[in-house]
Amino acid sequence: MNHRIQFPSSDAAELSPKALMNTTREITASDGEKIRWVEHGSGRPLVVSPALGTPYASWLPAILALSVDFKLIFVFTRGGGEGPTPQDPVALTVQRRAEDLAELINSLGFREYCMVAHSSGVSPVVVSLKHLNTPPSHVCLISARYGAGQPIGSEALLQRAREDSGFMSVVQSIVVGYSPLSAVGVMREWLRDFSRLEALLRAFELSRAFSYTEPLRTGIAMTFVIAEHDPDDVRKTTRQIIDTHSEEPWALVDVPGAGHFFVQDDGQAAAALIARSLSQP
Repeated sequence: MNHRIQFPSSDAAELSPKALMNTTREITASDGEKIRWVEHGSGRPLVVSPALGTPYASWLPAILALSVDFKLIFVFTRGGGEGPTPQDPVALTVQRRAEDLAELINSLGFREYCMVAHSSGVSPVVVSLKHLNTPPSHVCLISARYGAGQPIGSEALLQRAREDSGFMSVVQSIVVGYSPLSAVGVMREWLRDFSRLEALLRAFELSRAFSYTEPLRTGIAMTFVIAEHDPDDVRKTTRQIIDTHSEEPWALVDVPGAGHFFVQDDGQAAAALIARSLSQP
């Protein structure tokens, strides 16, 4: 039965003291770019699709907590930092990022697994579902916008950045507006590389222009998560997409007192929420 669940933000998992192994891997995508990911832990596979502009390090507390019970597959999304930074906008679309996810999961040959995604990492997950050889058993979608958002004016920002006096002000505006506090230093350093700045801005623009034009009718159990202090359009469009998803098994989690980057701000609590969400029927 479809239902709404309330999880207290203080419900946190304890970190395991055991040593965790991780290895960075890559395969070649069908368009010639690299698909990179890192693995942590053991158990049921859990594929993580992070938001653009949220580096791996900012997810680490949540990853370590989840690794106690799951084998984490953390994908370095193209345009997002550690991932490839192609300059062709065609290589940065939601559809292309979805194909990366599908190609990676299909190559790994999972028989049973889950997926979790945050913010701009959600749309590639939803689009990827129709390309997967074996669908996930459960999907957890956190703080996403399901309709088109306001454009960020990427080309105008890039033009400003090309002027020596404007480069760091553009970097600062992107870091402050689209990154968790835990990632500010890392993002400032990354974006000193102009090719990274170009790829990130274009990927942001393409992600914000994307909207879902058909109901989510996948037959897959889905948990939709929103935070109390998420932007209004995130909360509104999440409820709208649920209204068209009512024939499918779903749960809505509304996290009190939390902001858009709560996964990075309180990783252990977020890990507990994600694990409990994925255990719901």
